[in-house]
Amino acid sequence: MKETKPAWYAVGMFGTSLPINLFRTFGMTFYVQQMGLPLTQWAFIVFVYTFIDALDNPLYGYASDRTRTRWGRRRPWIIPGAVISALFLIAFFHPPQALSAAALMPFAMVTFIFTGTFDAFVGTSYGALFPDLFRSAQSRATTNMYRQIFQFIAMAIGIAVTPVIAEQIGYGNTALIYGIVGAVVIIISNLNCHERLEEIQAMEKPKFLPALLAIVKNPRFWIAGMTGAFYTSAIALLMASMMFFAYYALGLDATQTMIVFATVLVVAMLSVPLWTVFIKKYGVVLVWKTALIGVGLAFVPLIFVNSLVTAVLACVFFGFAYSGVVCTFDLIGAKIVDDDRVRSGGIRREGIFASMSSFLGRLHGLMVALGLLLASLIFGYVSGDEPGDRPAEAARFMVAVFPVCMMVISIIISRFLHLPESQEDK
Repeated sequence: MKETKPAWYAVGMFGTSLPINLFRTFGMTFYVQQMGLPLTQWAFIVFVYTFIDALDNPLYGYASDRTRTRWGRRRPWIIPGAVISALFLIAFFHPPQALSAAALMPFAMVTFIFTGTFDAFVGTSYGALFPDLFRSAQSRATTNMYRQIFQFIAMAIGIAVTPVIAEQIGYGNTALIYGIVGAVVIIISNLNCHERLEEIQAMEKPKFLPALLAIVKNPRFWIAGMTGAFYTSAIALLMASMMFFAYYALGLDATQTMIVFATVLVVAMLSVPLWTVFIKKYGVVLVWKTALIGVGLAFVPLIFVNSLVTAVLACVFFGFAYSGVVCTFDLIGAKIVDDDRVRSGGIRREGIFASMSSFLGRLHGLMVALGLLLASLIFGYVSGDEPGDRPAEAARFMVAVFPVCMMVISIIISRFLHLPESQEDK
């Protein structure tokens, strides 16, 4: 079998991250702030999508695990999915000019749902490749380090630089560029990933209900998954609201906003090698729990920052802690998958695990929808056309206050995760 080089797999993270970070971070800004869609309608879109995502994720993982082709299990899903996802991303940021105000919300909902679901379509199979292609603790740590660096590079472009790019060429053209680049990178990455074809053909196909029941009965899956769901809620609301926060609470222009975003991401990227050292020395579970506490604490200063300088200082701490969680979450998941394979007698069902983990993580949509709804009800923010009398307070609530509550729950749940000593490779 031809071995997969860590860098080829890892660069796929750039392809998956670039377009989806544009979608998650600036979708709300585009529709609510620029197009005038009411915040409550956007919250409803996020709410509805969460339930659709809950249904499709397990099916994607199950189908991926059972696929048997001469190209492997994952490629028939990743390559077509990358193209379709890019097309819907482009459509999402290109509402027809003749679209009426009443039709804007249905258009946003349909394109939002399909962009999100095809991102899951790709992400499930891409994530399932990780524990399968790299099976030793050393190779996983190395590959994950490369992968997170590529992710942070993508986030630096997709989040930090986007306000400046979009100011010059608009969100529509930005989505066109990001969508094409992302799809091309994913395809090239996957063409250079080599599954164990002989092993795949010989392995037993997992059955849906037994696999689902095994996951549902696995307490480690629930602990890690619910920890991730509340953590992701905090991060997702922060990302979606950061442009509002920069504009209303800090009064920053596009360039200054880029500096704030860039501070988080540059610090996070530079911190990856250090967190990798911590993981090897202290074990992934301890580092994961510690990093979650760090992120929870890092949200608190955002409640009080009032200038570019104080925002940058707060983002240095946030970027360091955030890097630690990003570097450990997939390693936690890989260990739980390993444990499941032992318990099942060797049946490999990485796709179902990846999809179910994604399903729990994507429950953050419920919490994000709740946070947006509360911000609108409490502070009177409707849209960019009707910001109300307290838009700065609404922005602080969405960026920091509500996320702190989510992080407290995430940290408490994480304390209950314990892995067998044999799996705690240091």
